[in-house]
Amino acid sequence: MPSPEGSNLSADKKSFDYSGDTNNTYSVRIRIFDKSTNTTINNLSNVQLSFYIRDNFTVANAFWNSCEEKYVLSVNESITADGTKACSPYSIKVWKLEVDGSGNLVKGDVVYENTQESNSWALDLEVGEYVAEIKNSCGQTVNNGNYLFSITTAYKFDYEILFNGFKCFDDDSGSVSIKVIGARINEDGPFAGLIEWYIKDSSGTIIRGNSNGNVDNSSTYISQGGTWDGTGESPFDYGNLNFTIEVVGLDEGTYEFFFKDANGCSKTANITVAKSLPIKAEIISSNTQLDCNGDSDGSFCFFAEGGWTQPFDNNPINTPETGWGNPYTFSLLNTTTGVTYNSGSVNNSFDSSGNQIGFETCFNNLPAGLYTLTVTEFIVQNPYSDEVNYSCSRDFGQFEITQPEKLNIDDAIIQNIDCFGSANGSIQLLMSGGTTPYTFNWEKTVGGDVDSSFSGNTALIQNLSPGDYKVTCY
Repeated sequence: MPSPEGSNLSADKKSFDYSGDTNNTYSVRIRIFDKSTNTTINNLSNVQLSFYIRDNFTVANAFWNSCEEKYVLSVNESITADGTKACSPYSIKVWKLEVDGSGNLVKGDVVYENTQESNSWALDLEVGEYVAEIKNSCGQTVNNGNYLFSITTAYKFDYEILFNGFKCFDDDSGSVSIKVIGARINEDGPFAGLIEWYIKDSSGTIIRGNSNGNVDNSSTYISQGGTWDGTGESPFDYGNLNFTIEVVGLDEGTYEFFFKDANGCSKTANITVAKSLPIKAEIISSNTQLDCNGDSDGSFCFFAEGGWTQPFDNNPINTPETGWGNPYTFSLLNTTTGVTYNSGSVNNSFDSSGNQIGFETCFNNLPAGLYTLTVTEFIVQNPYSDEVNYSCSRDFGQFEITQPEKLNIDDAIIQNIDCFGSANGSIQLLMSGGTTPYTFNWEKTVGGDVDSSFSGNTALIQNLSPGDYKVTCY
């Protein structure tokens, strides 16, 4: 009798090797002899042995399928040479694990039980710890009937448009930030390490994406694991992932965004890239003339409006229904000294009817110099990177705070007393700089003691008797 295909019988016919199909059943007939007499033992002259060759019975996949919002569990399936299922049907029994009084995980209630021809189950389970007993009809059991698995995040397959537009009104192009939720990353194929996605313009032309199997290097992918520019090996692990796709260089108009993950789940979104209102700012009050050289009591109060912070029709960030966004950030740079000042509190600004029209703030205690105002609006923060945000800053100015020239006593004309006992001395101050009219405060001391009977408040003091005279002028 010839040996079965894939097997090799030894010359002494005591052993054979097999290297054929992994899922098959073979019969071997043997004759057993009494070695001492070399005769066939009765009833053992034609013994038939059957060999069942099967793959190891293990879990092939276990993951949360976000588009079905179920936990998918599948086992490897043994297929025979003729294409039939060798060990179907399959049965599964799932218990939820609970913590007992000693803090140990123990089997609780049976939450799922099923026998079916398919080797895959979509389990509608909540977040928690579970143990499963999985069997096939060949008598095999996965992990001795104790397959443990956890459902940690039961998220669904979805997307969120974080931003779509021009960051600033006068930018050359717009951008889109799309948060993809619960997508399963492809393990292999043309989209390995990512998902399939594209953006079409209004004519239906694909202008961004990897739908042709090539990564779009003009886009950025950001997850909790880091930022990827699309070059080199993907940093994303195979499995479910939340991440953002940042697409730049878009014109005004409408676009279609499509994406599909490794599970075959797909979503389509219509996106409009538009411009905001221009950010505007103006002075509403100020103190721009210092009384004295070196003073620091100048001030500016500003009003600002516009940008994505101001609600308007078709504003995807702040609508007329939701109202104004967060206040602007105001900063003031003294370009003369290089010092930057932060504003005080930023307050809502209202019209005479009580409707908010913008924000206002003041800068106080400012020295002389030329100033530039910067108004910044914060639009949206990337949820996976503190370093990536959408904002717009605009500069306004210059605004000037002036100060007088430094106050100087250019000369003092002193007329001494001509006779002992007389009181005909005088002092005349010649002044420059500062702000007129000047104020003078004279003080006289004799022998170190203040003469309280003396006073003077002009640049010229006369009829002076002997003594020391000190003046404070401003």
